[in-house]
Amino acid sequence: MLHERGFSLALLSSHKQANLEREAAFLGIGGLFREINGSALDKIEAIGGLLKRNNFAPEETMFVGDMTHDIEAGKAAGVTTCAILWERARYLYEPLTKIELARPDHIITDIRSLMEIIQK
Repeated sequence: MLHERGFSLALLSSHKQANLEREAAFLGIGGLFREINGSALDKIEAIGGLLKRNNFAPEETMFVGDMTHDIEAGKAAGVTTCAILWERARYLYEPLTKIELARPDHIITDIRSLMEIIQK
């Protein structure tokens, strides 16, 4: 939905690059992203590089993550942050109480909720 509306998307994860590419291909979403970046251990550096390579303006960029360090990395990179709590997941990486301590700009439980945030 975001891609269809002209938003530029990139995928950034600490998961191994090969696994991330395989999962994106399996789900049929690989073509939605300008970049798929796995194995990102230092997400602050990775977000900075992603911004530069794609000429993304920090004030127009949102980083969505499911862990406290994702939110901290997004804030350090100067982008809007959004914590996602996977409502239907069998487990959560971190509970809401912990993620709230990182003070994300937004908190969602469904990825489709991003449209509501962006349209504001």
